[in-house]
Amino acid sequence: MRRTARSVALRVLLDSVSGRRVSLETHFEASEFGSLPDRDRRLATELVYGVLRNRSLLDYQLDALLERPRSRLDPEVLQILRVGLFQLNYLRIPERAAVHESVRLCKELRKSSAGPLVNAVLRRFLRNRPAAPDADDTRSLSIRCSHPEWLVRRYLSRYGPEGTRKILERNNRPPLLQLWVNPFRTTWEKFCRRLDREGIPFQIHPHLPHCVRVNSRSFVRHPLYRQGHCFLMSPASQEIAQLGDLSRCRILGDFCAAPGGKSFILHARKRSDARMFCCDLSWSRLRQMRARADLYRIPQLGAVQADLVHPPFRIPFDFILLDVPCTGTATLRANPDIRWRLAEEDIQRMARIQRSLLRSSFRMLRPGGQLIYATCSTEPEENHEVVENLLDLEPEAQLLPPPGADFLKREAFFAACLVRKGEGTLSPPHPPESGVENPRSQRSC
Repeated sequence: MRRTARSVALRVLLDSVSGRRVSLETHFEASEFGSLPDRDRRLATELVYGVLRNRSLLDYQLDALLERPRSRLDPEVLQILRVGLFQLNYLRIPERAAVHESVRLCKELRKSSAGPLVNAVLRRFLRNRPAAPDADDTRSLSIRCSHPEWLVRRYLSRYGPEGTRKILERNNRPPLLQLWVNPFRTTWEKFCRRLDREGIPFQIHPHLPHCVRVNSRSFVRHPLYRQGHCFLMSPASQEIAQLGDLSRCRILGDFCAAPGGKSFILHARKRSDARMFCCDLSWSRLRQMRARADLYRIPQLGAVQADLVHPPFRIPFDFILLDVPCTGTATLRANPDIRWRLAEEDIQRMARIQRSLLRSSFRMLRPGGQLIYATCSTEPEENHEVVENLLDLEPEAQLLPPPGADFLKREAFFAACLVRKGEGTLSPPHPPESGVENPRSQRSC
């Protein structure tokens, strides 16, 4: 296949339904995206996100336009039709060009026999565009806002039609480009002065240190970004890493740490004599985190591979951030592919893992120590119910109201501050190396 914006977007979309758990960010960092001219790269990105954010509506239109069941289409032909319909629905691309390029994709994928079908369906759409259902029942909202019905049903039960519409519509808007300015490479004052000199529009967050919104979608190719002076991170994620008082903490843990953004913020906040362990089950994700830390010049970042359901530590922790694996339903705005991979049963599966991780992590706190439990999920089974389960099982656990809770709620993230009752003493500043059990079964980098 020729490497064009549409062909690259098509490959990403085909991969998104292949069952492989590859993030969109990984695709956008791949060489075939990087080799496209800027204009084509922007178009390819818009096609991928646009099709994923509007998939149910595009399929609803296809069902009205096709003379055969959609399930009988080859996966390649289905994706070509979705890409074509998205262009005709939403982009300011000449209609003739959108149809012509869709037919040409059939030839490039060796699906020439499907060319007449693609041409006929797209031209039929131009003559008579199927209208989306405008009711507020589960099926209509699922089609119009392109979310799975099971998730829409859950939102309707909790938020009603108006609240659900707001959530779904927000998920379908492109996210703002929010950055954490890296204090290990620069200061936010110097960073903003350079943006100002280069005429790049930006806004400083009103209460989050180092958080800057840049109004330029191409900023990820700017030298400041590529050289590690900043990285993408939502304000809600930054807010979670700002929770908790670290002024008296000498032993800190960021459990489930990779890819590392919150670890880097904690590292910037901690005492100079404090030691922090960044743990994750995945060795490959820890290696990627270590590479990021080198780019950002994060000093002395201790990364340890560990199964925290069976923790390797004997030392007590003064502070733990537990940002657990979750369904990611609060990140559908930035990661629209997640909505098509999730099933409702995944919520209970993740909740079981979260309950185990929270209880084992809490038991590593010293008396008086603090634990921040966080998710990027909208679902109560992964949030309040996990915390309530711990409070029922651990009489020493106490829940504190976290500052910034309203902000986290607006962003649909969740955080709970827990302390272990009792008067504890500060952990020693440099714990002995024997603080990690079974060194042969653990790996650090």
